[in-house]
Amino acid sequence: MSEKARPADPLPDAFASYQEAADFWDTHDTTEYLESFKDVAVQTELKRRRFEVEVDEALMKGLSAQAQERGIVREQEKKRFLELADRLASTRDPGEQSRLKEELARMTFGE
Repeated sequence: MSEKARPADPLPDAFASYQEAADFWDTHDTTEYLESFKDVAVQTELKRRRFEVEVDEALMKGLSAQAQERGIVREQEKKRFLELADRLASTRDPGEQSRLKEELARMTFGE
């Protein structure tokens, strides 16, 4: 009898530990037990997502220096920069636009 044609070992009703389950599945093929699997309903809610954004080296150095001066981690300063840029993109108030541009320029080029 070939290796593929051998009958599957009985699937245990339960495993005594995660290690026992891992040892079993290390030596068995899940496709031999498809009739034992059950459909389950799963609900999930993504509460937070992270994105990577490429940033110019000079800007990153400036943000890092400012974060250090302010005593915060660089990630907080990057987040603040992106929030200001987003506010600039969405505001229609000329005074607010001017203030945001000045703040972003300061963050980008320094004082």
